[in-house]
Amino acid sequence: TVKVDGATSSTFTFEDCDYYEDQGAQFWCVVSNPAGSVTSDTATLAVQIDEPEITNHPGNKTGKAGESVTFSVKAEGIGLEYQWYAKNDRYGTVKVDGATSSTFTFEDCDPYEDQGAQFWCVVSNPAGSVKSDTATLTVIMP
Repeated sequence: TVKVDGATSSTFTFEDCDYYEDQGAQFWCVVSNPAGSVTSDTATLAVQIDEPEITNHPGNKTGKAGESVTFSVKAEGIGLEYQWYAKNDRYGTVKVDGATSSTFTFEDCDPYEDQGAQFWCVVSNPAGSVKSDTATLTVIMP
């Protein structure tokens, strides 16, 4: 319990709420005069955040056989988490294990097995998730 310095009126504004630090914080007011005091009911803070917004989608890439290509996504929001997915004829649609950042490097491009593979990222936070546009890989011989 902490007394909020300067909070001496009938209203109180809590500024710069942080989703992770302030979620569930409880507030109440003690009103007093010479006859005594009374304590208000407790109010619990529910910090609302927006779902992520993708501001830069991954683009199509061309890579040489045996080399790597890197896809990237840029998003805005609080508490962002990333998960990349891939789809090709060999594996179908799969969640790429360990691909949990804003960039994903696909290694050792194969012109036969990876030609036309598609990649996208799902960006999530506690408010929801959004899927990026799909990027297509073209593999050329060196």
